Amino acid sequence: MNVIRAIAEGVSEADTTSLITKTDLAELKADLYKQLWIMAAGIVGLTVTLIKVLP
Repeated sequence: MNVIRAIAEGVSEADTTSLITKTDLAELKADLYKQLWIMAAGIVGLTVTLIKVLP
């Protein structure tokens, strides 16, 4: 019984403020995905521009 009580007290005292939730993780992944697409478009645009400018 003491072990169960100790576990319950430990869980109730645990600091959960730094834990990431599934919603936060999904938003982070969406932002990262968007940023990667923007970077890819920039790289393709720069490559095409340099190919046309430099014969």
